[in-house]
Amino acid sequence: MRKSILIAAALCSALASGSAFAAGAPKASPAKPQHQGGEGTDGQDLGTIIAVNTKDNTITLADGNVYKLPGYLTAKSMQVGEMVSVAYTLTASGNLASVKSVNAI
Repeated sequence: MRKSILIAAALCSALASGSAFAAGAPKASPAKPQHQGGEGTDGQDLGTIIAVNTKDNTITLADGNVYKLPGYLTAKSMQVGEMVSVAYTLTASGNLASVKSVNAI
């Protein structure tokens, strides 16, 4: 009986300290990166194309970011599996304003 109480106490202690540790652990970052910067800030994303949407003229990279291509580029010219560099400009609120270029790497 005494052993059972000691085991139960040790188990409760371990569970309680594990919960406290988990509560103090940093939260996971979002799957999609948050773009930061002011109006006209330039950014770049490197990745592999996992989807091409010719109807909407967009590409999706492996990190989940979807980019609408500028008028002079067509999604038909992009291929799934192709590694690309996407250069873009952000709005003042940090949202994607426009894609400037997409280059194969």
